Amino acid sequence: MKANEDLDLVASCDPLTADELDAPARRERAVRAHDLLNGILAAQRPPAQPDAAANSSPSMSRRRVLVAGAGATAAAAAAALVLANSNQTSRDKYIATPRLLNYQLAAGGTPPPPDALPPAEPVLLKLAEAAEHQGDIAEGAAGKTAYTKNRDWYLNVSVQDRKGSAEVAEEANQRFWAPDGTRRTITQRPGRALTDTRSKGPRPRWLDPGLSARQLEHLLLAGPAQGGTAGYRLMGAITRLHQDEVISSRSAAAMWHMLASQPTIRSLGRVRDRAGRTGQAVTADADFGGKWSQRRVLIIDPATGRLLASEDFYLKKPRLLMVHQNAVSEYHIYLDRRWVTDVESAP
Repeated sequence: MKANEDLDLVASCDPLTADELDAPARRERAVRAHDLLNGILAAQRPPAQPDAAANSSPSMSRRRVLVAGAGATAAAAAAALVLANSNQTSRDKYIATPRLLNYQLAAGGTPPPPDALPPAEPVLLKLAEAAEHQGDIAEGAAGKTAYTKNRDWYLNVSVQDRKGSAEVAEEANQRFWAPDGTRRTITQRPGRALTDTRSKGPRPRWLDPGLSARQLEHLLLAGPAQGGTAGYRLMGAITRLHQDEVISSRSAAAMWHMLASQPTIRSLGRVRDRAGRTGQAVTADADFGGKWSQRRVLIIDPATGRLLASEDFYLKKPRLLMVHQNAVSEYHIYLDRRWVTDVESAP
């Protein structure tokens, strides 16, 4: 098997999607993991017996590992991606992650399986109705700049000199997005200097408030699937949109109608988010080849149909990732959204 094919195999096991990493960064992670994978396989390969060694070439031995054992190799590759990007060496030390929210239909803090949860369709239809009855925030927005303010936590992996560290990082983000595509992001991390970055790019078509639920679904699912059910992927797209954009009431209603048509989305009942606001929680799961699985949750204000927060957590964690079961891998709190004059406007 060629080196590029090996790298493609490793890259395909990466828990970070193409939406979360650009191509060079994704390739760099795969190269690091590929090097470590070879070390793992070499260390685990039993010593060759003299008669076996006489009848087996190194290339054939390697093919047994990488081709005949493709399923085991995929598992090792996934583990390598974790290890290559983390310096966790002791099973005594777990990464401290945020406490899982206390969902109404998850008594005792143990997430129930999806088939034990009620369908979210009736809840989402009520939320869509609530959004439709709100004054549309898009009115009077012509020529204005979108402003959003969020608090974000995520499991951050960093690598330097082939050594890495993993931690849950906190950010407070303020984002501006002007009609001409100019973007400004102000980020504050605890103990670090504030950053203020700018870029420019076209605004996505799916922000058109006139799109139907079906049109919106088609646009958000365009491109290669990144793992998980359609409902799980749609919920991820919605969280990313809310980080950058002022979502109109009509668009919010279309989003909830869209999710209501997804049979894999279930209800977790009411929950209080990390800003102390009560909302309705809906959820979808994703299984990544049986190696790990995640649950994604959206928390929506029942009075306004507005997205309040979201969180992802592990139902089954990657074996070598040093976090406790049901550890939160990321969460987002959507604190403010409005229209301002331009990207220089005071927050």
